[in-house]
Amino acid sequence: MPSNRIFVIGLDGATFNLLGPWIEGEKLPHLKKLIKKSCYGNLESTIPPISPPAWTSFMTGVNPGKHGIYDFITFKPNSFEKVLINSSYIRSKRLWDLIGEHNKKSIVLYVPLTYPPNRIEGVMISGIPVPPHGDFIYPKELRRELDDQLGNWWMEIDGDKFRNFQEETFLSDIYRVIETRFKVARYLMNKEWDLFIVVFMETDLVQHFLWGERERCILPLYMEIDKMIGVLIESLREEDTIIILSDHGFGPIQKTLYLNSWLKKRKYLAAKKQWLHPQEDSDEEVFHRKEGPPLLKRIKWKLFKRRSVIDWRNTKAYFINTGQFHGIRINLMGREPEGIVRGEEYKNLCNRIIMDLQAWMDKEENKRVITNVFRREEIYSGPYVNQAPDIIFIPDYEYILSDRIRDHIFKKRKDGRGVHRREGIFIMYGPGIQKGKKIEGAHIMDIAPTILYLLDVPIPKEFDGKVLTEAIHPYWIQQNPINFKDMALSIEGQRVMMSLTEEEEIQKRLRGLGYIE
Repeated sequence: MPSNRIFVIGLDGATFNLLGPWIEGEKLPHLKKLIKKSCYGNLESTIPPISPPAWTSFMTGVNPGKHGIYDFITFKPNSFEKVLINSSYIRSKRLWDLIGEHNKKSIVLYVPLTYPPNRIEGVMISGIPVPPHGDFIYPKELRRELDDQLGNWWMEIDGDKFRNFQEETFLSDIYRVIETRFKVARYLMNKEWDLFIVVFMETDLVQHFLWGERERCILPLYMEIDKMIGVLIESLREEDTIIILSDHGFGPIQKTLYLNSWLKKRKYLAAKKQWLHPQEDSDEEVFHRKEGPPLLKRIKWKLFKRRSVIDWRNTKAYFINTGQFHGIRINLMGREPEGIVRGEEYKNLCNRIIMDLQAWMDKEENKRVITNVFRREEIYSGPYVNQAPDIIFIPDYEYILSDRIRDHIFKKRKDGRGVHRREGIFIMYGPGIQKGKKIEGAHIMDIAPTILYLLDVPIPKEFDGKVLTEAIHPYWIQQNPINFKDMALSIEGQRVMMSLTEEEEIQKRLRGLGYIE
């Protein structure tokens, strides 16, 4: 089987709900030309459909229970202290590790959760989250070459600026960043490679902030990216395979859902009042972002406002926001720092909460709040299942979760922002790929085994994803049988601990970009 090169473009958060009409309307001509001769369809994301587990499942071919990534934040053992994760927390081999073992080279650009960059056969430039002054490139010597050849080539979105959101500044930064991403990709395409991956996170950011301005703000960005895709494709060889995908889809937010307020109402959680520290954030910050009240009133509010916090000694179940994860944790004795639920109570408590979630109605909207609920063992498998919340649920995606405790459970939103959906996109073109065929049921975990197959690299039996055979001509598969192999995927090793300053800088950026509270 010829092991031709594979070129992958990631458009974070891209959805056919947006792209479909624009492609049909001739507004994205390069994508339209490509899709006519490609195999394409929706690409199902992880549960929940958020970037850290989704991109990690893309690069590893396994579920979060095996690779260990659920969100941007995890907890220290037996603690409520949050810890920012990085690439060293990934516990399964990645695509580039596997093809590197077969002497094939990769160029990996801006894929989320690749900082710090690992040693690979090829080149890696880390994706979000990256500290401002970290060593984000491998090999290190390449940085000088890029400096000499491209000038000012390293740019990141400064999320802290968007806490005081100004559309013009935001969009200006977005366009400058994608231009540098494009410039770096074009330059590095001239290097030797078998697998090339470049991810544009900026599509996700614009949709988060400006979903209500799709035609005015989001379409022009995709039109610019469409032009870039056309240029990149022109630089490829005729025998190369092209894959375009997203880690999840997108849609509108209608309401904020205060999950802990609901748990409190159902008597699963208890709260107590605590004086708000003058430096702490709150939802009231939203009120201050524009004109805000007079300075003296703001100072008094900061000094004297009290808030509700979890009373751990009387709480059986809770939600702590680690980014955008949809899960409830049981305050289990011996596991949680102040656990009160005994082991024999655990199963019955989970069952009660699951039944309550399934019956939960938003009476104002006359619809169910939760579309599906699972015990974590029902959807994850592997050695890291115990790092997930005990109960995982899929909400109606028009709700966005907050762990703040309020007197109300729902709050209507008016800012026109967007939030993730499970259906991303998948487009594949190349030798042996079916043309103009829409496929159903593709999952983001399927991308890794499909790429390995097309590169003539054995596919680990431990993979949860499958080769997308429905996208490939039957005669091709008949002539080139899928080669499975028993091999260990687990990565052992010490986790890289970032400095306190690095963590604070990254958290500030992620918070500004809306990825964590």
